[in-house]
Amino acid sequence: SQIEAGTRPLRVAWRGGEGPFQITLWRANAALPLATHDNVVENQATLDETDLKPGTYQIRVKDSANRHQEGNFTVVDSSDLPPLPTELENYQEEDPPKPLLEAAWLATQEGGKFVFEAYQRVSRLASMNPEANQMKERLRVQNAIRILQRKRQSGSKFSPGSEDEVESVSLRCVNC
Repeated sequence: SQIEAGTRPLRVAWRGGEGPFQITLWRANAALPLATHDNVVENQATLDETDLKPGTYQIRVKDSANRHQEGNFTVVDSSDLPPLPTELENYQEEDPPKPLLEAAWLATQEGGKFVFEAYQRVSRLASMNPEANQMKERLRVQNAIRILQRKRQSGSKFSPGSEDEVESVSLRCVNC
């Protein structure tokens, strides 16, 4: 999973586990976390604005039973995102909104490696736009499926629907 660098809130969602949850964000190999959210009662959270510089990051969701799931993502410079096609760059209509179309397009690029970035963009619009909210949920599910496929291919032990672990952290953590 890759997202664009910058100072921004980070939106995550996951399935499974028992609240309240603790969400922790680290830069790879760092001794101290960049952000921690305690007592999260829903299976989603928005971490405060964080200066995300290019590199690898890890997010961990821990539930009240001390079970946890971790996911990694990579922050890239905006120049590393695929360029928008001309038709989308020049899009002027208001319905659907251009940012929604951009996110939908981005989610399909390079085998879905920008789904987490698309999720971030759509999440900003979701409270104001029902289409964006629907797309946010589709991206969350799409990402969960990709996680399961990756785990299956790597031979990781992972039990969908299990009560024994937080199933997937959305970043791709449901969206890592």
